[in-house]
Amino acid sequence: MAIILDGTKLSNKINKKTKNEIESLGISPNLVAVQVGENPESSLYISHKSKKSVEVGIVLSHLKFDEAIDTKTLIKEINKLNKDSSVDGIMIQLPLPNHIDTKLICQSISPQKDVDGFHPLNKGLLDINKADLIPPTAQGVIELLNEYNIPLAGKTVAIIGLGEIAGKPLAKIFVNNDATVLMCNKKTINIFKFTKEADIVVVAVGHKYLLDETQIKKGSIVINIGITKDEEGIHGDVVFESMLKKASYITPIIGGTGPMTVSLLLRNTLICRKLK
Repeated sequence: MAIILDGTKLSNKINKKTKNEIESLGISPNLVAVQVGENPESSLYISHKSKKSVEVGIVLSHLKFDEAIDTKTLIKEINKLNKDSSVDGIMIQLPLPNHIDTKLICQSISPQKDVDGFHPLNKGLLDINKADLIPPTAQGVIELLNEYNIPLAGKTVAIIGLGEIAGKPLAKIFVNNDATVLMCNKKTINIFKFTKEADIVVVAVGHKYLLDETQIKKGSIVINIGITKDEEGIHGDVVFESMLKKASYITPIIGGTGPMTVSLLLRNTLICRKLK
């Protein structure tokens, strides 16, 4: 049976370290969450992050704008936050409405307040393995692997999904740790040829049950990041139950990479404060 990579347990450990450091420094870092529109899922995510922020001693402010706001006006609002010395970190709750240029919005955030690690400067620093602020979901995966003493050097890694939140930054981190990375996208021919050869398989696309046990090799490490929701509940990109007897390690659909993302976001907020 595969060993479960317990993201909840590790996230609690990271939160405790963050809280202890905040208390020892005698500070209260300030994080501003920017939301556009009334997406109930986005509101729920921010509410959850707010609760975790309180637990570690971070003040989270929820700044909500009408869905009709345009890109130019939203950038002006973000610039106000960039200039506000009381604001340590800024996060944009994604997805934004289609009429807003998400790339421009992420680029408008000050690199020193960029808790999501999306600014071109922080991306460039990640390229050369010098980044202080790394996308939390990607860094969370690496922290999980490190926690279970899983070496990365020399491993073959297949990543399905090359988004800015997980796939692309993960590829860079794996390469920085001397792994061989196979980057698969929706136009990759015969994706499962690569997953069957990989020591570590990462799936981050939000496609219900994309990967099952027939598409990995025995003993591989399976990281599920993408989820989908329907009337039956929450589902992963991988068929979790069928993977248990074939993989050596696997993240659960709930309690895997999700809690790690929040913990690393909060830790990035503390890092932003220290970068002042």
